[in-house]
Amino acid sequence: MATPRDLETLVAIDHECFPEGVSYDEWELDYFMSLPGATTLVAETDGKTFAFLVMDIRSRGKAATLVTLDVRSSKRRAGIGSALLDRSETLLRGNGVAS
Repeated sequence: MATPRDLETLVAIDHECFPEGVSYDEWELDYFMSLPGATTLVAETDGKTFAFLVMDIRSRGKAATLVTLDVRSSKRRAGIGSALLDRSETLLRGNGVAS
């Protein structure tokens, strides 16, 4: 799980993954990560984050939204995005989220 000190790295990864106007700035990403039902999962090697997923579980806990899924270009096509999605689905099922 991400912590506030990861924000700068996550913003940099998001800017690598999406063009300007689509990528989140620091304020936007912090906003989504700080929502009451938000969870941010990270993938890292040797303490360096290279992928992340932000999801928001609605206040009633029956639905969730995938806010973003980002994987650095050098780590793509290795199943990391799929692994983050699998982990998020496991967490959501464990919290009773149906959709």
